[in-house]
Amino acid sequence: MLADGRVAASCKLYERDLRWDGTTLRATGVGGVFTSPPYRGRGYASALLALVLDGERAAGRDLAYLYSDIHPAFYQRLGFIGLPSRRLTLRVASLDGSRPSAVALAERDWPGVRRTYARLESARPWTFTRNARVWRWLRKHWSAQPARGEQRVNLVVRRKRGVATYVIALRVPRKDTLWVEEFGFAGDDGRARLPALLRAAAGDLARVRMWMPPPGAREALPRGSPSVRKNAIFMVAPLSPAARAWWRAKGSDILAAPSDPFWVADHV
Repeated sequence: MLADGRVAASCKLYERDLRWDGTTLRATGVGGVFTSPPYRGRGYASALLALVLDGERAAGRDLAYLYSDIHPAFYQRLGFIGLPSRRLTLRVASLDGSRPSAVALAERDWPGVRRTYARLESARPWTFTRNARVWRWLRKHWSAQPARGEQRVNLVVRRKRGVATYVIALRVPRKDTLWVEEFGFAGDDGRARLPALLRAAAGDLARVRMWMPPPGAREALPRGSPSVRKNAIFMVAPLSPAARAWWRAKGSDILAAPSDPFWVADHV
């Protein structure tokens, strides 16, 4: 958005699809909302986001979503709804201490990781879909050099025809914490091996911490200690009749769920 010939406010848009039972909803992610300092407090960001929502609705998009790092009330005034956004902390000592036969995730394992992820997510009533482009971005992100003082730990437990369970994580020794970005498992055997895999990834660290995993994955972990996140609050704005029908059908269950909607890997 321009003012006086200058950029007063800006944002980034991301395209994703959301699967709801047998229906696909076209979703637009909003990120990087920014107002130049001289123009702050004048309503430029609100006007920009209103224009974005109107434009996405006119273009036939079903849903807008974002992760709020400021007061959610700002976005609620524009029609966004805050969804559960929590963090889960586990004591490493509470996890299975047996050896899971874990190995470092290698190039050959990625097809198995994708199949394992798809199998776990297929049981959920709704979720973001991951196409080839999304997976390419995730692989690049998960293979990048971590921040100073952090160590990337991507592990799998293989089975003859694929991956039984996997974990994508960062060791953060200064916080005595393993930060988990995602995990997955296939079948009862993979689920049973997951706690031991997390413990192997943590090593001598005391805690395992992650965004609250979505349904189907959360139940594979000990109870732990949940807490409400103070940033990256997930919010959605239904734009189309199909999305409004989805929210009427699922909204109350989503708001009351003991699990969060998405993995941290879906954060943009």
